[in-house]
Amino acid sequence: ESCEKIASFAPFGTGNETPLFLLEGTTLDEIRPVGRDSKHLKFSAHFAKKSIEGIAFNFGPHAEKLRSAKNLVVQLEKNEWNGQTGLQLKLIDFA
Repeated sequence: ESCEKIASFAPFGTGNETPLFLLEGTTLDEIRPVGRDSKHLKFSAHFAKKSIEGIAFNFGPHAEKLRSAKNLVVQLEKNEWNGQTGLQLKLIDFA
């Protein structure tokens, strides 16, 4: 529902940037490399008693640092893959 609400503000670009969200106190697990040359990472984020899958494009070299991250800056997006549709976090930054 939230993802659809965010999408209703599109198109995004200059002057109407894609919304960013700060997730504090997050625990990450199942961090694994994906893509050519393992440039990207897939992960599971746990916060507020919920779990959601995420993707971190071009964060492959930062996998070890990401394991200890507690705060994430993300975009919320719909992920469609192999006929399945779900919610996904797109990592922008972490601390």
